Amino acid sequence: MGAKRWLTVVVLGMIAGPTTARAQTAVVWAGANDAPNTLITGVWDGARMTFLPEVESGGESPGGDRGFTESQVRAYVGRGPGECSLLAQTNVASGNLAIYTLDDAGRATHVAGSPFPIAGQAAAIAWARDGQAIYVSRAFAGPAVVATFRVGCVRGQPAAVGDAGSVTLSSIESLRDLDVTASGSHLCASGLGSHNVGCFAIDPTTRVPSATPTNTLTVPSARGLRISGATGCGLLGLPQSNQVSGFTVDRSGLLSLTNTAPSAAPPFHGAFSPDGAFAAYGSSCCRREVALYAMGRGCQVQSLGSTDRVDGGGAPYVAFDAANRLYVADYGANRIRVFQATSAGAVPVGAVVTTHARPNPPIGIDAALLSALADRPATPVP
Repeated sequence: MGAKRWLTVVVLGMIAGPTTARAQTAVVWAGANDAPNTLITGVWDGARMTFLPEVESGGESPGGDRGFTESQVRAYVGRGPGECSLLAQTNVASGNLAIYTLDDAGRATHVAGSPFPIAGQAAAIAWARDGQAIYVSRAFAGPAVVATFRVGCVRGQPAAVGDAGSVTLSSIESLRDLDVTASGSHLCASGLGSHNVGCFAIDPTTRVPSATPTNTLTVPSARGLRISGATGCGLLGLPQSNQVSGFTVDRSGLLSLTNTAPSAAPPFHGAFSPDGAFAAYGSSCCRREVALYAMGRGCQVQSLGSTDRVDGGGAPYVAFDAANRLYVADYGANRIRVFQATSAGAVPVGAVVTTHARPNPPIGIDAALLSALADRPATPVP
């Protein structure tokens, strides 16, 4: 496909109006899928993306022409006065975890000691709901070993990170994704090799998860597990059947499946919109569509169709901002696509080539509104 076609940018003002678009500037972070790996940061104003200088992650995720490595990028956005915002990035090839603080402009700065070594292949990551801990998988195959890092951070102060130890999650093999329940009480995991999912109680003092799940559910080739912090609903990718499945998880960590919905391609990695109204799944192979879903009462999932197929790259990782814009990491095409999630489907907004020097990225992606990163006073300002 010629560059003219997929570089076209549709101005968001056509959808939300120019004033709204300016007020909803977002920051997008993605990995470079390269050796050395970097963190790519783009600022999306609704019409174009401006890239900040890349930050060396301190590790390697050399995918490139060979495809991609399952390195992830996940943000924690501070929710109250004085809270800081943080970003984590895994480097599969070098087995380490980079943790950054984020300033009001979305710029990332390594915390002291970053990147942190992981005894294995650091891949899947999940933040605690209060940002005080982060969970990292240590292997693709075999038993699911998860490392826990305690994180302390106050606005204007650097983060303090400590290794709280590792645990093997019983019954989970070939761990692919992690997420924390909306209440923050359990860490949930999907096992591609064990064909199941389970949730593990988190010790409120140590923040280390239990080794024993509350229950496990049999789910063939389970991966792409995601839980909405707003609603508590969950979704799983079912690549063998080109479907996704909704699920519920109660305060005791008990999992129950709800219904399934189709996916245009084998679902790989998912994301919820911050309000929990939408979810999306990317795919790592074959077709470059991204499937969009609406979440209803009782955690029922409904398909809203898929994005158009595009040439080049792959689209395994997706993310939302709080304006319900969907960002797609097209690895190997050096491209980020942007859509507006609506009840009628995903409306194309733009496609942007990153400024990374080689055509490997992006891999792993997350996003947040710039306004959410701004410091908030403890009391309202008149």
